[in-house]
Amino acid sequence: MVTMSILQDFDLDLANNYAQRDEDKFYSLAPRPPDFVGIEAPYPLPPHPAFTKARPPTEIYNFHFPGLSVMLIPAWIAGGWFSLWWPMCVVFMCLIGALVVLNIFLLSYELTGKLWIAWTVALVLAFSSPIMPYSYLIFTELPTALLTIYAFRRISLGWEANGPWRRVLVGLCLAYIPWLAWRSIVITACL
Repeated sequence: MVTMSILQDFDLDLANNYAQRDEDKFYSLAPRPPDFVGIEAPYPLPPHPAFTKARPPTEIYNFHFPGLSVMLIPAWIAGGWFSLWWPMCVVFMCLIGALVVLNIFLLSYELTGKLWIAWTVALVLAFSSPIMPYSYLIFTELPTALLTIYAFRRISLGWEANGPWRRVLVGLCLAYIPWLAWRSIVITACL
């Protein structure tokens, strides 16, 4: 809903998005095979607001930070070309999961220098929890893992091994992690 609000209204206020039933783009307009049974879900979608007395009661803001919603903007735009908004976001999250596994492979190889260890670690983790089941879900854990592993990989190689652009990329990764979830600020501080 936040991604839709950013693209349609250029704001984070979700009140009009809930009023317009924008959730139809990932409920009723999502493609389904014939005789699809599915799982019951609440409709209309109930708001998941951040509770505060500092805003007017006519405004609704999401409880979650906007970092993941901003990351989903390219997938939502590409999905809009085919009226496949939600499926394109799932594909995007699967791509994030694949990049997490790639970075795990590279980290394992850089630490050990042995391909068989890197392949073993990457394949075991790729097909286990949380990477495999989270790849189909819109959760902040995989993007946080991607940014964390990439930053850790580059930092562990040493400052001189990274050129100025990679240092900037590491800094951007570390700066973006708290926008995904506040609980990840400890990871950023450690790195």
